[in-house]
Amino acid sequence: MDFRELVYMTTIADQGSITKAARRLYISQPALSHIVSKVEEEMDVKLFDRKSNPITLTYAGEKYISTARQILKLRDNLRRELRDIGHGEKGEIRLGIPTERAGYMLPRVAGKFRELFPGIQIRLSESKSDDIIRDLEKDKLSLAILPGEETDFPAGLKCERIYRERILLVAAAGMVEAELGLSCERDMAIDGQGSGFHSGSEGPDEPTCPAGGSPCQNSELQKTTLIDGMGADAVRKSSYEGVLTRSEDIPVADIKKLRRLPFIIMRRGQYIRKKTDVIMRKAGFFPKEAMEVSSCLSAAELAKAGLGITIVPERVLMAMRSMKELSVFHAGEESAWDVNVIYKEDVYLDRAERYLIELMQQEFGGEE
Repeated sequence: MDFRELVYMTTIADQGSITKAARRLYISQPALSHIVSKVEEEMDVKLFDRKSNPITLTYAGEKYISTARQILKLRDNLRRELRDIGHGEKGEIRLGIPTERAGYMLPRVAGKFRELFPGIQIRLSESKSDDIIRDLEKDKLSLAILPGEETDFPAGLKCERIYRERILLVAAAGMVEAELGLSCERDMAIDGQGSGFHSGSEGPDEPTCPAGGSPCQNSELQKTTLIDGMGADAVRKSSYEGVLTRSEDIPVADIKKLRRLPFIIMRRGQYIRKKTDVIMRKAGFFPKEAMEVSSCLSAAELAKAGLGITIVPERVLMAMRSMKELSVFHAGEESAWDVNVIYKEDVYLDRAERYLIELMQQEFGGEE
């Protein structure tokens, strides 16, 4: 038994097919079949039930694969510790992260990380939240960046919070307000907090009233809407200084009153879909008309075009090309989640991995 055989056997178990595993391992199918037969002969027991499709593990196979994963994990931990002893000059960090979040978070820390660890490559695996968790449990990833609470993740995974992020309801200007009969006046506010955060099309001096289309005369509301036309970097820098996202300036939407409107929701397998389902259950309904998409940014842009209302993380607003004609609300009283770095409890984190985590906490920790 050697490490190569352990990798081959666990890959077959993951793929459910010798042919698929051979393709992933870049070896021929007959060669991999021969290795399986050789291991089974050495163990004197069948490890795979080849009659099923996909092939499945026998009871002995389950024990073998479980132990093989533990051995491979010990090997990886040893490599990390030895890399630290050797000052971490070379290696890789296998990082799982949802696609759109990667584009938002990694550019802000990659430069500083490379300055200290130029020989460490960050190898990205961009996928849905459920797939990332599955790969982390199978030791295919070193770290994962995912939103959620610690209780949302399987046992055996450790969470470290990077920052707290709000969940917002986004709609074309006037859609939600018209449904609820709102105006820009404070006494017509949702839950008494004011109308939706809104950026109008009349220019930076006269944001429109979401319900009426005329210039908004409420100077306090106006201060919270004058961000369109700013570059992405300017929005990012100023947004957490109160221009974009002060909680007191963004009202809470009464979603119960929006059941007649069409929704744009994320496909299953993404954590924002799970969060949306929870919000809808609390509201007591699920949209009769719902368009499913794979991208939060696409959902927000479609909502802006008037095709429905959507629930997205706050970071999505910073990626939008323009916020004109857009209304933004809190998606409930507890509409926020933690964005975490997640790793297995029994995994050794080397200096490079710890530094990457600390960089993200420093960069994003103030965005709360």
